[in-house]
Amino acid sequence: MKLQKFLPKLKAVGLALGLLTVLAVLPVAVTYIYSQAAQSTGWRLNKNTSLHQLVNVHSNCRATTNISVVYDYFIPTKSSSEWNATINNAP
Repeated sequence: MKLQKFLPKLKAVGLALGLLTVLAVLPVAVTYIYSQAAQSTGWRLNKNTSLHQLVNVHSNCRATTNISVVYDYFIPTKSSSEWNATINNAP
C-alpha cells in the first residue's frame, strides 16, 4: 500500500528534474549548434549586445560581447588563421 502512494510522488519529482535538465541544457546546446553553423561564414556581433555569445570554432571557444552602441562587429571564422588573428587582436 505504501508503495502505491509513493509512486505518483516519485514520478512527479522525476518529471520535474527532467524538465529542469532540459531547460538548463537547451540554451547551451542551441548556442553551440548556432556557433558551429556560422564557422563557414563568420560571426556578427550586433551593437549593444551585453550578453556573452559563445563562438566555438576551430577547437577554440571564446565568449564574445559587443558593448558598442554604434558599431556591429564581424568576426571572421572561415579559417583558423582568421579566427586566431581576431583572438589576438580583439577590438
